Amino acid sequence: MVGSRSVQDNAALESAYEQLIARLPPLVEKGLAAAVYTQLTDVEGELNGLLTYDRKVTKVNADRVARIHRQLIEVK
Repeated sequence: MVGSRSVQDNAALESAYEQLIARLPPLVEKGLAAAVYTQLTDVEGELNGLLTYDRKVTKVNADRVARIHRQLIEVK
């Protein structure tokens, strides 16, 4: 799950996460100061974390995620 969506694999998780981040710039322009993705790791039956339950595997491309975060930070 990402938000209320199920994802089939890590590529779909990464894509869904990127789509969520892409929705933020218009909100930043309206005054949004912060956003929180609460599922950093998988927990129990939920597999929508950016890391596995044991935190040993990063399920998304960290460089790609960093790039989209930098783009978001640059929004004015």
